[in-house]
Amino acid sequence: MKKTLALGLYLRFLPAGKQVEKHSLLLKDDVTLEAFIASLLEKTRGGTAWVLADADRLGINLEHQTKEGLFLGQIVRSENEIGFEQIALVHSNIVKKRAAGGYVVTAGMFSEDAIYYAKGLNIELIDGVGLTDLWLASLGIAEKEIQKILPQLT
Repeated sequence: MKKTLALGLYLRFLPAGKQVEKHSLLLKDDVTLEAFIASLLEKTRGGTAWVLADADRLGINLEHQTKEGLFLGQIVRSENEIGFEQIALVHSNIVKKRAAGGYVVTAGMFSEDAIYYAKGLNIELIDGVGLTDLWLASLGIAEKEIQKILPQLT
């Protein structure tokens, strides 16, 4: 089931020029995926996440402030496996800005080199299945919030 949902997320957030077919469910603007991920991080991990509309030249397009500190993120839209280069960019920014950690997020997959490179750097790699896990967790949290207010409505 998670792989099916991950495929759905991948298709939903394909870059505009890479759409499988024209369909209203697949149409989106340039920051839809980024805003979706920022919302998921806030809902599941707390804190405040914001999208940097013009990703800085060093590849950071998401910042997430939590009680643990600032986390820097790069959300990558690609139909190819994500390599270690994106992790290196995020790590460089973490060191430079003295951030607590970071994320590299894609609706796709990471290469084995990327996974190996990220070990020990406090950079979380979130692939399509991980993104689906975040989404399902956020839905569970929303359901609990609704359950809390339902008794008040009856």
